[in-house]
Amino acid sequence: MSLLLILLSGLLLGASLPPNTLGPLEWVALAPVFLLARRARPLAAFLAGVGVVLIAASTLILPLKTPEEWGNAGGGCLMFALLIGWACAWAASSRTASPWRWTVLVAASGVLGELLVQWLFPVYVAMGQWRNPMILPVASVTGAWGVSFLLYAFNAALALAWLRFTDRERSPGRLQDQPEARWLAACLLSLALLHGWGAWKESRPIAGKALRVAAIQPGSEESLPLLREAKARGAQVVVGPELALSEPLERDLKRQWVPGLYQVIGYESATPATGLPENLASVVTPEGRLLGRYSKMHPFGTEREVHQPGKKADSVMTPLGRFGLAICYDTMFTDTLRLLTRHGAQAVFVPNLDPLSSRGALHAFHAAATVLRAAENGVPVVRSEWNGYSMIVEGGGRIVSEVGMKTPAIVTGTVHLPDSPGTLYTRAGDVFPPLCILALVLLVVLEVREDRLQARPQLTETTGGEPGPSPPAESGPR
Repeated sequence: MSLLLILLSGLLLGASLPPNTLGPLEWVALAPVFLLARRARPLAAFLAGVGVVLIAASTLILPLKTPEEWGNAGGGCLMFALLIGWACAWAASSRTASPWRWTVLVAASGVLGELLVQWLFPVYVAMGQWRNPMILPVASVTGAWGVSFLLYAFNAALALAWLRFTDRERSPGRLQDQPEARWLAACLLSLALLHGWGAWKESRPIAGKALRVAAIQPGSEESLPLLREAKARGAQVVVGPELALSEPLERDLKRQWVPGLYQVIGYESATPATGLPENLASVVTPEGRLLGRYSKMHPFGTEREVHQPGKKADSVMTPLGRFGLAICYDTMFTDTLRLLTRHGAQAVFVPNLDPLSSRGALHAFHAAATVLRAAENGVPVVRSEWNGYSMIVEGGGRIVSEVGMKTPAIVTGTVHLPDSPGTLYTRAGDVFPPLCILALVLLVVLEVREDRLQARPQLTETTGGEPGPSPPAESGPR
């Protein structure tokens, strides 16, 4: 039975995460393994969680053909395995807690796990909801952390109700009278209300100045024909991929510049006398003038050995609006786009270059994170990638236009620049994970306190209820 539960969770989770598209399955995917964890010891539960991700990975990234694919896609799945195993271990550490306490403990521990892996390889279970604009508004309040919390919590509540239903002999009576069933009903109602709120927001007209944008996906082809096609489609701003050009820019810009069009370019700086070159992005005006010079803040993997990281995120003012620039791996983290939005960016343009992986799994995971960043901060994001998942995302997280692993290609669409960019999350920052840590501490303290209180009556009953001299020892065998 345990192996079947692990297999079921693994297949459901794999089907719900990008590049697969069955995101609704994620609301039930972890319930089987949480059910197993509720009845297991922490180490066994941890291994079960790791097993779930290994099964899911078989539907996401296999086959891996090169050492680079093993290092990149395999590394990402390893972080996911540690994350789910961590949440399952916490689920097993408190098998007697009340339904709401156990649910909050599991969900808070999952968010804490996502925080811990953030600086190794950022992953969020919320990535499975990148095509669900009805739940993404939650991210504008809590960040992606809140969406993950809801996924962990609902799966945990479902596991409790499932456990109670399959254990009716020990818990007679109607299922609807059981606390686990009532708690699941409360979670269902909360989830329905949140989706209703998201559907209402999705139905409202988007305020703000309309801007026609495009992102090119050249593959190994020449970019100039795509740039000209973007202008022919009415694009006002076109984004190119990461490291497409290099300093000095004069020669490359003559070859890849269309007059009368704003372009966002990714390029490598000239090698300085000391230190490493920078991975840069700038805005090129219709007249060929450079605006802004953003240096990538979050190098990926061994890139720190090639490019020195940037230290500042700022926005660039143009006649069309205030633009923010980010590069590739920056969008996997919560800080860069939040800082850009705080500096007034009304849209963020992202030159991108993902390492190749089987089925474009890393491209899809990164695209999902891009959608989360747009939803968190309420600003449009336009991402240009060399090989796959170039996309245009509206400020609420709705995907306007995208292209999969096909090259060469171009995506165009219209986004709206908010007059007052930013959301509650933009202003508050990452306060949700510390709240989850606080909740974990309080729940653990409460559980320890209750365990001690339960032990006191047993001690009193053993000693006769009143302090006094110990009874004489009995002689002879018992």
